[in-house]
Amino acid sequence: MKAKYPTTKFRDVWNYFNSISGEINVCYARILAGFKEEEMFSLLKIRTSKIKEEYSKCLDWGDLYFFENIKGLERFLIQTKWFEVEKIKSNVQHEKEHAIKIKQLGYKISGFDCWLVLENKQKISYIASCKMIANKLPSQEEYSEIALAPKNPSYFDKNH
Repeated sequence: MKAKYPTTKFRDVWNYFNSISGEINVCYARILAGFKEEEMFSLLKIRTSKIKEEYSKCLDWGDLYFFENIKGLERFLIQTKWFEVEKIKSNVQHEKEHAIKIKQLGYKISGFDCWLVLENKQKISYIASCKMIANKLPSQEEYSEIALAPKNPSYFDKNH
């Protein structure tokens, strides 16, 4: 898979992730308020679909790459020659730690996403994430365990 020069801005992906995270937190709040978990999970899927649609105006989905395994993600990032290999290896380890925790909690992984993005001064960067298959909403505790699994959680992991 060959990377193309991205057009998506880092801040737009960041805002998209924050919107999704906000919906997840609203879902947990509603469950705590007594709403049925199954209904909230269904509503969450509908709402995240709408968020994706809303953000389609500013996100170039061609800048999002999917990998079935972590090695594919690592090879892809190294192949671009846009990033330091040590940073890539560190980020890959970080995503591996999320994946290990997801599996330990009994969930499955569908693979790994990677957004190629532009930072403020048109510098190319990336945002990688581990994709979990969930047929039900993980508990808030599980969600936090997954987010905080890496030895060095990212800012986003800490503020999910």
